[in-house]
Amino acid sequence: MNTITLRAALAVVAVSGSLVALAEDVNTTDGLKTVIESVAPLGNGLRYLSGGDGLIGYGATYPTMADTPANRAFAMENADHTWLQYAPTIYMASSKKIDRVFAVPGVDHGPNPYENLEFIIWGSGDGGWTWEEGKIDSIYRDGFDTANTEPGHSDDYTSLWVFKQSYDLFAITSGNHLVGYGQDSEGEIDALTEAVPEPTTMVALVAGAAAIARKRRK
Repeated sequence: MNTITLRAALAVVAVSGSLVALAEDVNTTDGLKTVIESVAPLGNGLRYLSGGDGLIGYGATYPTMADTPANRAFAMENADHTWLQYAPTIYMASSKKIDRVFAVPGVDHGPNPYENLEFIIWGSGDGGWTWEEGKIDSIYRDGFDTANTEPGHSDDYTSLWVFKQSYDLFAITSGNHLVGYGQDSEGEIDALTEAVPEPTTMVALVAGAAAIARKRRK
């Protein structure tokens, strides 16, 4: 069973006729997600702590770097197509507690949701004693690279994972939240990053802060 469905929708009506847009849906255990046709609003990269199997690559080329702690950190701390393979579990740290992270894939072939979403992101706020399994909130066509090249497609289907609470420790494990696909025992990931608020979110935050300020002045 394929998890992708293509929907034809009437987009814009012009004088010369109508334009038809195709929307791509990905079926996940967190609901049907329509791929957002834009670049993900990536923030700062999280810090690598440990984990992975040491295989480092760039797009479909691997290995590209020797397996050292410094190179593992280089592969994981920046969204740049340089990925680290797992399992074992990869652990990442945030400098502040956050309730959402972007998972930027790095694939050795693809792209398709099976390759680009073959991981599960977990969050912990107590040093790893307890963990919350994240949920996919949204999926973006591109993480940061829109080029129609093999490396340029490596970051396709960048996913935003959300949590019920804010955490400063995150784990990347094998598995997925896809419906209808199998699962490899290994996968590749480029980075975990903070999420930059979208313009509409920023407007809401500013409006909320202004309302609080007005209330305090009364």
